[in-house]
Amino acid sequence: MMLNAQITTTLMKDGSRHFLSLPESCSSNTLRTHLESIPGIRVRDMTQGGFQWWMSFQCLGWRFSINNPFGEFWFFVEDASCPEEILRCLTRRLSASLRS
Repeated sequence: MMLNAQITTTLMKDGSRHFLSLPESCSSNTLRTHLESIPGIRVRDMTQGGFQWWMSFQCLGWRFSINNPFGEFWFFVEDASCPEEILRCLTRRLSASLRS
């Protein structure tokens, strides 16, 4: 697993920001368990269809989503103006959680 995951700035047409990609290292249910173990995160919804799924969660009042295309977890923040410090903290926590 990546030790130093890099935050990216890919703005989507809907105004969201793709800020992180990590290897798909576990099932969606295991990822949900990892997310729910991080203080301050609340999983809101999960939709599955075929081989891909979407999961949405909330952290510090900001809304996020995850998709699993191409063997990766892609993380999005709904509002691209989310502070970088929140994204850095979330990236550190997600990377550490998915490594363990």
